[in-house]
Amino acid sequence: RGKTFAIRFRAYGRRHYIALGTAEEGWTRKRAREELDNVLAQAKLGIWQLRRPSPEPRAEEPAPTFHEFASEWVVAREQEGLSPRTIEDYKWALELHLLPFFAQLRLSEITAREIDRVMSVEVV
Repeated sequence: RGKTFAIRFRAYGRRHYIALGTAEEGWTRKRAREELDNVLAQAKLGIWQLRRPSPEPRAEEPAPTFHEFASEWVVAREQEGLSPRTIEDYKWALELHLLPFFAQLRLSEITAREIDRVMSVEVV
């Protein structure tokens, strides 16, 4: 555990407490006092701001594949009440034209370059 250092002070009408670190991280009573003096000087000038720790980056789920997205999209159109014929047309267009090229790509991987590549393919 070791010795830890922090500063307490009043600024802008409120009490503040800031943990600085441990002796193992190089903090000493003298260094903590210097930090307090610096913070108080900044507060007096009106330029001190409480440093908030940056939030931990959240692990984001990967973007769905085009096939996963398209399947969910078709189900949503069915739930909207589109006619069976319209749904059939959408499935036909997806299966014939888009899924052969994009099925396994994640949505974040589909770029203008990928679309241009597909558009340049000659249909026989």
